[in-house]
Amino acid sequence: MRYRERSIRRGQRRQHVHKRLAELERELEETRDRVRQLENTLRGVVQNANDVSIGGPCKCGKSLLLIRQQKIYCPHCGYNRTM
Repeated sequence: MRYRERSIRRGQRRQHVHKRLAELERELEETRDRVRQLENTLRGVVQNANDVSIGGPCKCGKSLLLIRQQKIYCPHCGYNRTM
């Protein structure tokens, strides 16, 4: 009987783990979609702004660099330099 009880508990744990994994995969996909939406929105804003473009990631890793009038700027950490 003990073996059967352990086997049942193991099966329940597996079901819980599989269910949680499916939830996490769904959340990850939703987050990816949201990031894509934000990236597209940001591109649209930048295209409509005067003389602003987006560069690569800043060294701080928290933001992309903004480029305007020969200056590079990080809106997160304040890094800035002239090109």
